[in-house]
Amino acid sequence: MNILLTGGTGFIGSHAHAALRKAGYQVHLFKGDITKVDDWLTNLNSKIDIVIHIAGVRTEGKRDFAVNTGGATSLSQALAKIDHQPQAIIFISTQAVYFGLTPPFTENMQPKPPTAYGQSKLKAEEIILQLGKKHNLRHCRKRRVKGACEKIR
Repeated sequence: MNILLTGGTGFIGSHAHAALRKAGYQVHLFKGDITKVDDWLTNLNSKIDIVIHIAGVRTEGKRDFAVNTGGATSLSQALAKIDHQPQAIIFISTQAVYFGLTPPFTENMQPKPPTAYGQSKLKAEEIILQLGKKHNLRHCRKRRVKGACEKIR
């Protein structure tokens, strides 16, 4: 099974990359800019069975929308242009979409994140969920992730 992985050199993505390879998957790291449709088209070749979209940024500014929302938009536009469709798309979002709400968080809540990062990821979710009508879609809202090899800033 061939997997296209975005964000494969980041903290979460590098761990996902190692685990997927160890499990025997053929992992193709996304090359290029996730906000460019042409780069998605280059990466989405006929070998790709699953897309795992982890890449994103958190700057709490306009760049969050350009990368997080823009990346989801470009993926959607690229998928509309190709004949060979992946069997599944897995999108990794964030619990930041729940910021401003009182825990415990549930999927039935109506998120209204007050931060640019949360807003950009929620908008990306909405774009990705539209793909779910045509694709086997999975998405998750991760909690804060910590562990070995975490970059300390």
